[in-house]
Amino acid sequence: MCKKQKTLTPKTNKERRYNMKKVKSNIRTISDKQLAKMLGTFRYARQGEVKNEITLVFENGSILQSYRSKVAAKCNGVIYLYGEHSYSNATNKHVIRYCGMTLPERRKAINEGRVVWVNE
Repeated sequence: MCKKQKTLTPKTNKERRYNMKKVKSNIRTISDKQLAKMLGTFRYARQGEVKNEITLVFENGSILQSYRSKVAAKCNGVIYLYGEHSYSNATNKHVIRYCGMTLPERRKAINEGRVVWVNE
């Protein structure tokens, strides 16, 4: 005879919403326009160690571009990450050099609110 398997009751929508809010509460976000205002006036662009790595230097910080996409920024000592920060192995290497954090460390920092997520 086969044993009956226990059926797990799915969580209600209310429980799901509560859990999602709880997880997302530590994630800090900012819009791209707000970050641009905080960075201030553009100063100059600097070619990185690798061909497709460019750092745009501003009055109050800098933005890292990899393959013409914004991937990370630093402004007043705070690190900001764009959605493309883990797009490819090359981009990941650029961001590691720029931020000093590996991909798992960046994900953990985003969830803890130590790194700000940029909404484009």
